[in-house]
Amino acid sequence: MKMQNRDRGKGEQRRKGNKMKQEKWILLLTLTLFAISPAQAVDLDDFVPADGEVVTSTLISNGAVTSDKIVDAAITTEKLGTEVVTAAKIANNAVTGAKILDGTITSADLAADSIDGSKIGNGSITGIDLANDTVTAAQIATDAIGSSELAADSVTASEIATDAVGSAEIVADAIGASEIAADAVGSSEIVADAVGASEIAADAVGSSEIAAAAVANSELAANAVTTDKILDGTITAADLAAGVISSTGTKYSQVDIGSGIRTSLTIGTVGAGYGAAPVLRYDSSNTSYSRWTFPVPDDYIAGTDIVVELLWSPSNTNAGNVVWEVDYASLAAGEVVPGSAGFTAKTFTQASPGTTLALTSTGNNITISAADLAADDVVNLVVLRDPGVVADTYNNDANIHLIKLKYQAKKVN
Repeated sequence: MKMQNRDRGKGEQRRKGNKMKQEKWILLLTLTLFAISPAQAVDLDDFVPADGEVVTSTLISNGAVTSDKIVDAAITTEKLGTEVVTAAKIANNAVTGAKILDGTITSADLAADSIDGSKIGNGSITGIDLANDTVTAAQIATDAIGSSELAADSVTASEIATDAVGSAEIVADAIGASEIAADAVGSSEIVADAVGASEIAADAVGSSEIAAAAVANSELAANAVTTDKILDGTITAADLAAGVISSTGTKYSQVDIGSGIRTSLTIGTVGAGYGAAPVLRYDSSNTSYSRWTFPVPDDYIAGTDIVVELLWSPSNTNAGNVVWEVDYASLAAGEVVPGSAGFTAKTFTQASPGTTLALTSTGNNITISAADLAADDVVNLVVLRDPGVVADTYNNDANIHLIKLKYQAKKVN
């Protein structure tokens, strides 16, 4: 053990001695390099340090180490000073993505127009990456913008090309009256049969909007055509159905005075020659009457009265009143013909005109009541004068010329 420690101590002394020798040689070399001219300079390659010792940086002159003195791949990151590698030291195309620290390239590092579509990942550019007003039509691919890319209410009239909006671009029920310009909708914009009654304003359709011969019977409301709508002289016989064109008016009928059943009266004439007229003479001494039967006319309008008008004349100029009495009974088929008690009596008192044979009318004062009449009835009619009635004061014959029946009926004009 002591022998080994002794040998180790001697080796240590030897190394120290060699180191001192090495330092002396280097010092001597340095002094020599300063002393001699460059042409006579001695390279460090001429010196071989003993025992594997190396030449440190303090022993090397500035600029003495050239590239051929450096072993390939000997310079590592820790050998390089801060910011010593400049653009001039980097070969073209030498810097790859792996050499660039993530997030260190800014817009200032990029040349104008250096980034094209191939350098941008799909979906990597968002709204915050774009400056205002930087995206123009040239940057947008055809059909690239859909409804999801548009902000609500962002498309106005100035963004829509003329004739660009067709029916396929319009949502059902999206166009209201406020979206349509005045007079913008013509016949070519309206689908066939699209306009119904609800789309037409009141009084909006005039004669100019109706095509010739477009209004047929089915387009006319009941009772819509009145006389003022019909051009005068345009209705012909072919337009009239049998018996349908009629109006209500007064019609006249009469009884044959000579065919009645007479009691205490005579039939004769008054006047002379061709002017003589047949009459029934109701005298002033006896109760006299005549009786007839006639049907309710087939054109009689139910609910109206029948007027019995007596046209008579006095036989002389005497004054006084004649009391006329009309009795009637209206019978339907199957009813029993009544006696006198079954008749309805109507009376009318009229003064003599005071002129011989002056024709006088009882007017509308004697009526057969509508309540007693029905279609197809048979009317028994009696015209009577009773001089025993106190009010009958005319003391001569009263001549009946005509018994006229007046009633309301449907008339063809």
